[in-house]
Amino acid sequence: MSAVPHARLDYPGGARLRRVLRQLEVRTEEVCRAHGLSTDQYLLLLAIRGAPNGWQSASITELAEWLVLAHNGVAERVRRAERAGLVLRERSDADRRVTRVCLTPEAERRLGGAYRALAEEIDHLYADLPQLPSLDVAS
Repeated sequence: MSAVPHARLDYPGGARLRRVLRQLEVRTEEVCRAHGLSTDQYLLLLAIRGAPNGWQSASITELAEWLVLAHNGVAERVRRAERAGLVLRERSDADRRVTRVCLTPEAERRLGGAYRALAEEIDHLYADLPQLPSLDVAS
């Protein structure tokens, strides 16, 4: 492996990126609390609502992939969210072996409120993306 030239390493830019991400994380925690959600619940509900399949539902396997978590960890989060009245499990019509997870109306309400409250921060993050560094340090 060859050494990476120091001129290509943008430590201040990397620090800015981490700062912006941490600010969003802290703000997300505050907003979630105000809307009766934990951050884990918010991320789970957001993954279900924003499912790239367009169905507004997801399997445990899909959620594990999207959240970059272990299958059993996601299954436990879904169980807790179900007990809290935030999600429902339904058997897939296409494959009865698959359980799909979808949001309850209460989850839609809480997620919607939290997401709207975070909209400004998310817009700022997207606006700042062109100024944030590319951390490609390949030579």
